[in-house]
Amino acid sequence: MRIANKLFLLLAIIFINNCASVSAPQGGAIDAIPPELVSTTPKILTEINPTQKITIQFNEYLQEASLKKAIKVFPTGDYNFKYEYKGNEIDFWMPLNLDTNTTYMLVFDTNLKDEHGVNIAKDIVIPFSRVSVFPSCWIVGTIFCDFNTAFILLLCNNPSKAKMLDTPPHYIVRASSNGAYQYHFLPNTEFSILAFPQYGSNIDYT
Repeated sequence: MRIANKLFLLLAIIFINNCASVSAPQGGAIDAIPPELVSTTPKILTEINPTQKITIQFNEYLQEASLKKAIKVFPTGDYNFKYEYKGNEIDFWMPLNLDTNTTYMLVFDTNLKDEHGVNIAKDIVIPFSRVSVFPSCWIVGTIFCDFNTAFILLLCNNPSKAKMLDTPPHYIVRASSNGAYQYHFLPNTEFSILAFPQYGSNIDYT
């Protein structure tokens, strides 16, 4: 009888161990869909105050390490903004030194990735301003070139060639795979447009 009880106990332990074992998921489709912007809070970013917090929501979790290279504010300047990663959301505190008469662009460029390492398909541009209405000027075009990607640089007021090469651009956007690019919410002024296959402070553009 004791032998039977011990045998029953042994079988029960084996059964429980088999039921409680954890195995890895058996495959599944690889995520190749780029993350997308879902919303901002507030929805329309006008009459924004310096240091005000906004929340930016994506449709999936982001790769936190990719944010540092991906997040930018245009026109270019020395901005003291900060942000906090929260999975599929980002809390962003507006820069302190916002000009009243300028519409700014918070940009997530194509360095931004989801948690599976998939980059966003194109730059995400979120306008914000201290006034109640965004300007309506825009530039849309296509760059035809013999390189795969292109950075489109905008400089206000048509500077000379020498100044172009020595001045940071006011706005930067990456053209899509077919060469198309667009800028919206621009001030009513003249611009010079430059296109380069790469952009960075350590590149000689002469």
